[in-house]
Amino acid sequence: MHNKNFNMVLISIILSFLLFSCVSPAKRVSNISTQKVPDYQLTAKRLVVVSSVGLIFGSEFADAFHRKLEKAVNQSGTEIWIIKVQGAESDKQMYPGIVDDFQADSLLVIEKTESTRIEYSNSTFRIRYLAKLVDLSIDKTIWRANIDFSRTNYNIPVQERGQGLAVELVNKLKQASILDGDLLHYRGNSGFFVN
Repeated sequence: MHNKNFNMVLISIILSFLLFSCVSPAKRVSNISTQKVPDYQLTAKRLVVVSSVGLIFGSEFADAFHRKLEKAVNQSGTEIWIIKVQGAESDKQMYPGIVDDFQADSLLVIEKTESTRIEYSNSTFRIRYLAKLVDLSIDKTIWRANIDFSRTNYNIPVQERGQGLAVELVNKLKQASILDGDLLHYRGNSGFFVN
């Protein structure tokens, strides 16, 4: 009898573990490593973003990323103007009119540096981005981030992945005191969350 109860408990634990591991949402969309110029202080108030994020994963991903980025940056008290590009045209020299007209104090350029495809399906599952923040008053890069984004869990809608990536990026800017406010949390309808 003791052995039977032990087996039932053991089976219950194993089934619970398997169920939890199958439905447990990922907590991170990406791996972001950052560097900031030491002892440099800039809190962006008017930010222009030149972004090639999401184009490989499609418009649903890109639109969700950019909408969430705009909302999160605005909530921090910073005005934002986003320019979506294909990649090669992400050089700030191509947009002096917008930067000047918007009276931007800082520029964030996010460009794709690498992508990896699954051979048998020809779909991209990993992208690396480089983000550089420029203080426009001195025309100097004062912060940079290497972003390693993986699209490995196809059970999570692509829109939620885009929103999660925007939240992670904004949180890194807040940790560097470039944006004001508390760190953000995000929970999608599928249960996917970022904290």
